[in-house]
Amino acid sequence: MLNNCVKPIYFTISHLKTNLQVKEDWKYVAMVLDRLFLWIFTVAVLVGTCGIILHAPTLYDTREPIDVRLSEVAMATMHHHRRT
Repeated sequence: MLNNCVKPIYFTISHLKTNLQVKEDWKYVAMVLDRLFLWIFTVAVLVGTCGIILHAPTLYDTREPIDVRLSEVAMATMHHHRRT
């Protein structure tokens, strides 16, 4: 009689432990995927940022900047250096 009462309790406890283990396993999977996607995102952002910066046309423009070309102070300084 006592054995018949205890069996359902053990079954319930075993079932709860199994559910808890499944929950913990899914938490671990979520953490691993979170880290993986963090690294993928980080690499994508760094590559994108470097790509945008390296394609900036001003990095490869060898012309004299317009503010230097049109600046009276710069022109006077350059003119002064040419005389000496």
